[in-house]
Amino acid sequence: MRLPWLKSGKIAGNRLAMLTYQTGGMRHIMEVVQLITHQLLDMLNTGVAIIDKKLVVLYWNRWLAMQSGIKSSDIVGAQLLDFFPNLDKPSFLKSCKSVFKFGNFIFLSQKLHNYLFPFKLTGQHTSNFQYMQQSCTMGPLRDESDAINYIFITVEDVTEIVTYAQKQEWAEAELRSAKTAAEDANRAKSDFLASMSHEIRTPMNDIIGMAELLTETALSGEQRQYVAAFQTAGENLLDIINDILDFSKIEAGQIGFERVTFDLLDIVEKIFEILSIRAHKKGVELNYHIYPDVPCSIIGDPGRLRQVLVNLIGNSIKFTERGEVVLRIKNDPEGNQSAGARLLFSISDTGIGIPEDKFDMIFQKFTQADSSTTRKYGGTGLGLSISKKLVNLMDGRIWIESVLGQGSTFHFTAGFGLGPDICSAIKQQPLTVDLAGLRTLIIDDNAAHRDILTQQLVGWGVDAAAVGDAQSGLEVLKRAKSSGKPYGLLLLDSRMPGMDGFEAALLSIKDSLAKTTIMMLCSDNRKADCEKAMEIGVNACIVKPLKKANLLSTIRTALGYETGAEAQPGELAAFTYNALSPLNILLVEDYAQNRILIQTYLKNTPYRIDTAEDGASAIKKAIEGNYDIILMDIQMPVMDGLQATEEIRKYEKARGLQPVAIVALTAYALDDDIKKSQAAGCTAHLTKPIKKLTLMETIIRLTGARTAPSLALSQMAAPAKPVSDAEAVNDLTVHIDPDLKGVVPDFQKEVVCDVDAIKCALKEGDIKVAQKIGHNLKGAGGGYGFKVVTTIGEAIERAAKENNPDEIIRLLDELSNYMKNVQVVYQI
Repeated sequence: MRLPWLKSGKIAGNRLAMLTYQTGGMRHIMEVVQLITHQLLDMLNTGVAIIDKKLVVLYWNRWLAMQSGIKSSDIVGAQLLDFFPNLDKPSFLKSCKSVFKFGNFIFLSQKLHNYLFPFKLTGQHTSNFQYMQQSCTMGPLRDESDAINYIFITVEDVTEIVTYAQKQEWAEAELRSAKTAAEDANRAKSDFLASMSHEIRTPMNDIIGMAELLTETALSGEQRQYVAAFQTAGENLLDIINDILDFSKIEAGQIGFERVTFDLLDIVEKIFEILSIRAHKKGVELNYHIYPDVPCSIIGDPGRLRQVLVNLIGNSIKFTERGEVVLRIKNDPEGNQSAGARLLFSISDTGIGIPEDKFDMIFQKFTQADSSTTRKYGGTGLGLSISKKLVNLMDGRIWIESVLGQGSTFHFTAGFGLGPDICSAIKQQPLTVDLAGLRTLIIDDNAAHRDILTQQLVGWGVDAAAVGDAQSGLEVLKRAKSSGKPYGLLLLDSRMPGMDGFEAALLSIKDSLAKTTIMMLCSDNRKADCEKAMEIGVNACIVKPLKKANLLSTIRTALGYETGAEAQPGELAAFTYNALSPLNILLVEDYAQNRILIQTYLKNTPYRIDTAEDGASAIKKAIEGNYDIILMDIQMPVMDGLQATEEIRKYEKARGLQPVAIVALTAYALDDDIKKSQAAGCTAHLTKPIKKLTLMETIIRLTGARTAPSLALSQMAAPAKPVSDAEAVNDLTVHIDPDLKGVVPDFQKEVVCDVDAIKCALKEGDIKVAQKIGHNLKGAGGGYGFKVVTTIGEAIERAAKENNPDEIIRLLDELSNYMKNVQVVYQI
């Protein structure tokens, strides 16, 4: 029966909101959750029944009703034993008692389940059979207080043909027919579940959203506890639905694979940027190490690789209460590297571990090594099964090594093509500061991190040594000072057993053991740690996991070679504009926040800026106006930037006009995209997010509009004030040009509105809106200083292209969480 306030299977949002705030509103919400759960259970090709302690039937799913001939309306509310009088009652009651008392899972013997579910087979030639052979299981269901008040019973058809030899030809035909029917049914089920992704998720997101709204209202302590309970239950159910739908999509063959060139280091660092927040909350250290001979530019599907890594690393974080999670990537020693790149990924943790006899089982669907882990940690048992299927599709394999109570290591291999040598800046550019021979001491109790950090520094030519505790480190510093060869750089972990990094830093400064540079390594985002470190005289702070570019930049800053943790060669914070000549500029950009950003960049210049919001308007203004340069966005409605540029060039050529400089602004940076811009007639190509200095340099280079042509651009700017190391450590802290102070709050509000807009569009089944807004966020986020917004925007755009609304919703949750917690610091 459908509840009266459900319409076409969807929750009427306004009615839900009203009911939520009225008496009994939460009861209606939980009824919706039950309705969705029942619908999912009725889709299964497996029998599911639920009984209470009095053996009264509370639930009887569609499969059981069809096979037994007993209607749900007849048996629900009745005694189970009334319908099965031949059952061995003492044995059955003994099994029930074991479940209720100890929470055991019981596999019912054939003797019991043949009488409990004596289903006769249907169809032709049934004389070859007597009864359906079943696999029956009983297990506990717990309530909110963790008490076992119910039992679920599952029934699976495992019938075998007992007279196969008598009628072999008929049996083979029957089996083929049954196999085809089963495959068709399974494919239909998977297709249905995959296509129903949006419809199933919509009411759950409404429930969770309304719960969140409720938490912001005046509630009593008891009401707040109830709201928190169904909010948590809703989020857990949403995770389960996500896993089921993901698995169904793979089974239905709806998972596609890209082959694009991408930077492996960039993918890993973006993953760790997001997962480190989760790890830090648990006090777990998160580190990675990519071996030096691993190619950085590879060809494959970055989205699928990211999905597997996020799944495995996230699992390790979930099942690790203390210690560390480490990702290592190396060339597969057993792989054929001549055909491309064969990589071996290993994710190690110090978590609960898995017994050896469960190694194969955990990769099966709906399975976990121990049923108790489901109660404590949650989850469906689908994550590893999904990862295994994706790894297989990447021409690899996955396996595990583990010791119970000591941790696990998941390994998987994957094949990739070799891309061109286009990698992260840290690998592309030579060191501008020679660190060769710099004597460096690392003091860190985490052995894996010591090893990773040492290898990284040695790769830069640093003379690095490492010890595992502060007391030993101080002894090493004393001996180095006595020998006349003191260390030039000291890297100290802030939180160590016994003497921590703060005390060690104080002692080393007090005893003049380290008259040189001291860097503090923080294991979480606690700003107070870095402020404390700066107060006692530490030169710089950096948060684990250490990004290579950030590590190198922080070392340079600490040594005095750079003016700020985010400094790049030639990057300037403020301009003096008296050397610039006036220009007429046409800015063509459909996304309002990008227009605001570029106008803010240029507000103190003598430039006059007109704007257009689409290609057609741009053509009209370009023809009617007299512009020195046009800044042309490529992705726009009505007419895109490439088409508009082609039309402008045709107009100029037909009239013999001097071509105006047109700069393509796009979030795409591949060679093919640049070639398309050039072919359309663009003079230059700038990749979003647009940097202020890059934009200014491009305008000046293309227009020559400077009254003093010999004046170097670097002379036009005052050096930026260094960002304090206490501010630079936090991934949730962004450092923003003070010129943007007036527009950043509006951008933050716009991002929140964009999240809501995507969610509304997904409810209507319009995934194109998500692709468009994701593209805009990718282009604008980094320009304002929010690099994480760019990263997530890019992922949203990619997920929309893959028609994956589940991934989009997950990314929107990440973006919402980030925008709630991010702190803005304006550089002065």
